[in-house]
Amino acid sequence: MILIKNILIALVILSFWGCKENTGTGNKASDQQEDTILIKKQTELTGYAKSYYIRSYSYSWIAAKDTIDLRFNVSEHIRDSSVSISVWHTNPISFTVMLHQFTRLLPEIEKDFSVAKISSLYFKPPIYYPELATSLSKEYEQKFGRKNISFQQQKEFLLTSSLNTQLNKYLNQFGKKAASYSIEKFHLAEKEHYSLPDTTDLTNYPEFSIHGHGISVLLTTL
Repeated sequence: MILIKNILIALVILSFWGCKENTGTGNKASDQQEDTILIKKQTELTGYAKSYYIRSYSYSWIAAKDTIDLRFNVSEHIRDSSVSISVWHTNPISFTVMLHQFTRLLPEIEKDFSVAKISSLYFKPPIYYPELATSLSKEYEQKFGRKNISFQQQKEFLLTSSLNTQLNKYLNQFGKKAASYSIEKFHLAEKEHYSLPDTTDLTNYPEFSIHGHGISVLLTTL
């Protein structure tokens, strides 16, 4: 119950950040390799977030004067100085590309936070990562068909999924691995109800996908 409560609290705060325009002084750092400019903004902590976090920054990029549709929010908890990272974007993106972009960002994050203290991650629902939606749907159907499953089954499924394999391969370089997954409001979404931007090409999407209010991942040290 404590785990579920913490996840719910985090989701409420993360949703707030997803809708709120970040305020504060923005710092710029050039990225000549990709011809982009990194923008860092301090997030204004208000309400419950003010008593939950010490500080929070958002990191995004500008290319050709347009903001790239990918933002990482990084926050440090008051309770234990642990660090949470949430990923926000409007359009679908390759999960592999998203991780690559985070790698590009690491040197800047390490100026403000301890990577060793990263304790949780939050991603958009699987449909926002096409290759992830496809692989998880196939694995889910092989195990459960198209029936709904319990919260415990959901956790066990994700811990044995290709998502876990890919994410752990990435996290292991930081001495971390996934300890637990959860998808709040977990359900199966049919292709016609994906609710993605109108410009999304659904041709290669699976006929159904596991869905909910994003993927929460709790981490542990190797």
